Amino acid sequence: MSKRAVTLILVAIALCLIAATIRSGWLYLVSSALISLVVVGLFAGRWATRRVEVERDCPTEVFEGEPFSVRLRVRNSGMVSRNLISVQDRQFAGSRGRAGFMAELQRRRDESREKLNSARAGEAGGRTADSDEGAPARYCPTVTFESVPPGCDVETPYLMTAPRRGIYDAADLSVSCGGIFGVTEVKRAVKVPSSITVLPRVYRLEEFPFNPQASTSPVESREWSRKGIGENYYGIREYTHGDPLRHIHWKSTARHGDLIVKEYQEEFRPSAGLVVLLCEPAYGSVDVNSLEDGLRAAASIVNYFVEMGSTPQLVVPRNGTFEVVETVSMKDSLKVLAEYSPPEDKTGAGGRLHEALSIAQHQLSPGCALGVVTNIDPADIADVLTSWWGWQELSVVLALDESYGLAFPKRASGRLAELELVSGGQLVDVFLVRKGREIPECLSAPLSTTDL
Repeated sequence: MSKRAVTLILVAIALCLIAATIRSGWLYLVSSALISLVVVGLFAGRWATRRVEVERDCPTEVFEGEPFSVRLRVRNSGMVSRNLISVQDRQFAGSRGRAGFMAELQRRRDESREKLNSARAGEAGGRTADSDEGAPARYCPTVTFESVPPGCDVETPYLMTAPRRGIYDAADLSVSCGGIFGVTEVKRAVKVPSSITVLPRVYRLEEFPFNPQASTSPVESREWSRKGIGENYYGIREYTHGDPLRHIHWKSTARHGDLIVKEYQEEFRPSAGLVVLLCEPAYGSVDVNSLEDGLRAAASIVNYFVEMGSTPQLVVPRNGTFEVVETVSMKDSLKVLAEYSPPEDKTGAGGRLHEALSIAQHQLSPGCALGVVTNIDPADIADVLTSWWGWQELSVVLALDESYGLAFPKRASGRLAELELVSGGQLVDVFLVRKGREIPECLSAPLSTTDL
């Protein structure tokens, strides 16, 4: 029941009480008319939403935060025309937020603070992404059909945006009608099969060295100069069937009397592995928290190495342990990140990280550069780095969970300072992802005292 209907009922009750006090008959008539209008509107709205079938077509894969087209088809299987039917697409309306009273209170406080910051930015002439007034329309768009004739189909396209990554098997649609004069609004929930995979948002990185501090690396002992596809000149040889004509060396061909082609050095890229250990966050909103930003950072790192010619192998938690997932393309890697689920057991995060590194050491190829994306406590990371001996060349991307709260606690600065000291002694670089900074900016330089 809509707020307008509730208001009419309360007004009718008030008029009825006044009529009983002053003994006025016409007030009874007005009160009865208002209540009758609500009752008739409820029946009319319920009748209008019946015998209405809805179908939905959309892409099977989209990227988080990028608009995509959806086509909605409404069919009236009744014998009478349905008018002013509204359908709201609520596929992304569900939340995977944290449960509990304190978590809900924290969420409301964060939203209030964001609104206050947005208002201040508006007064200063600026506008932030979180203050976008069109966000609800993009995430849960509503389309209205003026009239759907009996036995006919009506189609309409619209754009919507997925606010967060994930695997969505069905779309929840809300079919509603305002009844007579729009006094009441009757809604009917419809679940439509519409599978869609939302891949995490990818930011383009100009540079992300897995091992910028170490002076030597096991991959340097491999043969870097060998013939293949590349840009640097390697040598010449006789032409064989299938060689590109643009590679013919005409001077040598004229001198030898046979076709001679140029060879180039193969551009060899070392393999890479990425350990993803992101636990359920304690701070932040549903769409912006250390878990989701950590996955966005991981997706950006994967994209960077794919552009460099190497698809990283992912080490993710599955079935109570960690599994090495070998992917052959960027889309495969992003699908793994899209369906990522945090470990159910939140205790012993340091031990879980040590387990993940051990599995990576034994199953990844020798000389493989290794990176870690996590949001566990910096003190646990420092303990693991202190006792870790298997991989000297290591880069850690820390999505600092506490930075997504209302205030940055001072105790977190001390743990970050300790982590920076330990990482410097272990030839390990730590990149800090925190709220208020873009992912490329966070991954452009390792942790330093300016971040504390």
